[in-house]
Amino acid sequence: MSAPNANATLTYVTSDATVCTTAPTLRSIRIVTEPDDISNNDSEGLSLLASAERRRSFGIEWDYIEIRAKAEICVSGVIQHISSGGRFSIDSSSDDDYLVSEGEGQYAALVEILAALGIAVDIPFSEVVWAED
Repeated sequence: MSAPNANATLTYVTSDATVCTTAPTLRSIRIVTEPDDISNNDSEGLSLLASAERRRSFGIEWDYIEIRAKAEICVSGVIQHISSGGRFSIDSSSDDDYLVSEGEGQYAALVEILAALGIAVDIPFSEVVWAED
C-alpha cells in the first residue's frame, strides 16, 4: 500500500451504504490527511499561509499534516460522522511506510470507538486504498 499525499483520503464504502435502519449501521470509513493548522502556525501565532511562506523563505518545502480516521454511520435514519482522535504534527515529507502506519493506527482507534457503539467493522485496513480527496 502506498502512502497518500497531504490531501488524500482512504475510503471504504459498504455495499449496503444506502440502507439506514434503526440499529446503528456503518456506511463508510476513510483515513484523511489534512493540513495541520495548529502545528503550521508559528510561535507568534502567524497564520498558516504566513507561516508556510516563512518556512519556504528558509528553503523548507514541507508542512505539518494531520491523519485522522473518519466513519459515516446511520442511526435511526440520521447520518452521523465519528472520528478518531487524530495524529497531528506529522511532517508532510515523511516516508510512505510511516504515513501508512499512522493511518493504520487511526483506523484501529476508530474501529474501537465503533465497537463501543455496537458497530462491528469487518473490513481490514489492507483492503482499503488511498485515494485523492
